[in-house]
Amino acid sequence: MNPAQNDAGAGTDAAAKLSVLEARLAKLGSLMVAYSGGVDSAFLAATAHRVLGAKMLAVLADSPSLARRDMDQAGDFARSLGMPLQVVATEELDRPEYARNDANRCFHCKDELFATMEALGAN
Repeated sequence: MNPAQNDAGAGTDAAAKLSVLEARLAKLGSLMVAYSGGVDSAFLAATAHRVLGAKMLAVLADSPSLARRDMDQAGDFARSLGMPLQVVATEELDRPEYARNDANRCFHCKDELFATMEALGAN
């Protein structure tokens, strides 16, 4: 197989995977996305917004562990799409588990965000 045929197949595969994702998002009806502004969460949030419109909410954690530049860029991207965005304060630095800075540090940060999102969804 020549490289052009391989690229075409990859594009078809990516389109199929995107269609599956869009169908799953549509089936949910509404959704909160833990949004950091990174490539993965930005892609998911933008796709969810395209599929669900105002029935999705991107949730961005405002934390001392997030660089202000990254926070600003994440907010700018969301605003550029007209994507619903809620900025929530998280306090992972107050957690001894996070402060230990061990191999599970990212887990504790995300656990803090997801607990905050759970409370937000209950309102």
